[in-house]
Amino acid sequence: MRRRLGAATCGLATGLAARLVLPGHSTMGLPLTAALSVLGALTAGVITDYLHFEQARYLIAALGALAMLLAYALFVN
Repeated sequence: MRRRLGAATCGLATGLAARLVLPGHSTMGLPLTAALSVLGALTAGVITDYLHFEQARYLIAALGALAMLLAYALFVN
């Protein structure tokens, strides 16, 4: 439970940081950005648990959040 909460928090922070860093108008609102980044981080967290990559859990969670946001931007827009 704690691992999932940590991954979700890391994903949320990554998503919010991505919104601040990327300039310009975004069609995706803040709630959707937060939801997608948390979903990506949780998915990456499950994968790290399955593959036993415990040392890199939060780095992979952040990359999963960014990958989910990038996939949404590429395929939906």
